[in-house]
Amino acid sequence: MLSGYAKLLEFLIKQYVVERRNLVPHAVLLVGVYKEEESEGELACMAEVSFDVRGVNKDPLTPVAPRNCPYVCNMTVKKKLRRYEV
Repeated sequence: MLSGYAKLLEFLIKQYVVERRNLVPHAVLLVGVYKEEESEGELACMAEVSFDVRGVNKDPLTPVAPRNCPYVCNMTVKKKLRRYEV
């Protein structure tokens, strides 16, 4: 069972993904799944790519993206899968 904090994070992430989905084709959120043979796939990595100024993340805590240039931000890879070409 998820803790209260985990539930809050799950809610905030879902909201963020919905908001970013509305920015296509100006930005995309890429999600990678890692799967070993018969095992169930698991979330391995995520990366957000903006293609122009309308797709840039407006969060003041992120670095300022170059105007109208492709830009990768909020990239993360699950720690145990780093250096596995993920």
